[in-house]
Amino acid sequence: MVPTTSDVWQNWMRWSTAANASPSSSTDEHSSTSYHALLASVKSMGETDTKKKSTLKQIELDLARTFPNDSDFERDGRMIAPLRNILQALSVSMKGYTQGMNFIVGFLLKMMPTLEKEAECYYLSKIIIEEVLSGYYFRDEKFPEWLALKRDLKALDKKTKHLFPRLHKTLSANGFSVIFFCPRWFLCAFIGVLPDEVVKKVWDTLLFHLSTQQRQQQRHATTLFSSGCCSEMLIAFSLTTLSFVQDELDARRKTGASCGDSVDCEAIVIAIRDAAKSIKGEIFMKRFAEISLSSRSSSSSSVEN
Repeated sequence: MVPTTSDVWQNWMRWSTAANASPSSSTDEHSSTSYHALLASVKSMGETDTKKKSTLKQIELDLARTFPNDSDFERDGRMIAPLRNILQALSVSMKGYTQGMNFIVGFLLKMMPTLEKEAECYYLSKIIIEEVLSGYYFRDEKFPEWLALKRDLKALDKKTKHLFPRLHKTLSANGFSVIFFCPRWFLCAFIGVLPDEVVKKVWDTLLFHLSTQQRQQQRHATTLFSSGCCSEMLIAFSLTTLSFVQDELDARRKTGASCGDSVDCEAIVIAIRDAAKSIKGEIFMKRFAEISLSSRSSSSSSVEN
């Protein structure tokens, strides 16, 4: 039985720590951390606050850029107002706004069962950005200069070379590197990279993993998540996607779409696009399980050596 949108949403809320801070569990609707209080603070913003005004201007520019081919996200579409509200609230409760957050919120809005779930969408967006994608969006003392993203891209490059040496060699020969074209995969958690059907399965896995990590930490009487608790899974999902890119390049070689064994830059770009577009959910997750195991094994070998 295929889960309904409502089922998916309920699972995500249950698995995320956002469920602990949902409006239904809040005893003070007007507390400083409540969604509606955050929106009120945006409206009461003073004219002299130039930094926040600049942030709001950038949000406005990104609204119509989020999903331009989806009528719900056109200038007067039904999702534009909640998208604006949530991004503005996040910009107040977090350290500002960074491009990429609009895709996280926009995708959640597409998955949201009803518009009445807007506050839940805010809380879930915040958890994904702060916990699942920990250290990717904002610099802080723990992750200066986007250290977390650089760290995971470097690890992805190393694992790609180990698991898919032929692909790594092809990319390098054409001046390509996963460090250059995969940041969006991490920042947007594969939105716009993989089909929505596959992205939902990826997010199922990430949020369930987050929930598992939370329970383990509660058993040890800790309250904070370990930094980058989903990093290994995001790297494994990236490796899985790259395995399909390798399949696509191999197929192009066999059919003569490329000249002999050589592959040029255009072929690589097309392979990345076409491979990601044609992936099916169940096949992707089965391969993810296999690659995740291989990835962990290679990490263990590196430590032992």
